[in-house]
Amino acid sequence: MSAAFRCPQCGECALEITASLEIPPDRDWDEITLQLVGCLHCRLGALGVYQETRRGRLDSESWSHTGYRLDPPDAQRIDEIISRCPRPHDSDCLCSAHLELGRTNSRLQWDGIAHLPLMAYFKMEMCR
Repeated sequence: MSAAFRCPQCGECALEITASLEIPPDRDWDEITLQLVGCLHCRLGALGVYQETRRGRLDSESWSHTGYRLDPPDAQRIDEIISRCPRPHDSDCLCSAHLELGRTNSRLQWDGIAHLPLMAYFKMEMCR
């Protein structure tokens, strides 16, 4: 069973990752994971973005885990895109899902979700 996160809508520890796609590293981040998340209690649908960098001092790392609310049709569309990938945990995969969601801009920064109608963002807060 995966770790649960606190839902920003109902406050319950029922927000879980239902699908994920490892995105290739970009100019700023060594690890990028795009996650479809859903609340088992209130049915909130959202997109999670986990980013981690190990650059800098040897004893330091920096990470960010942000959620973005999605309308149900948009969450379903992202789920369909991710489900097309034969190797979702392989950031080197060149399938259509990775090509669509792993795009970078001219500054070599990941912007694969810039075209999505993302709503309010929230911090992905793990339950203890």
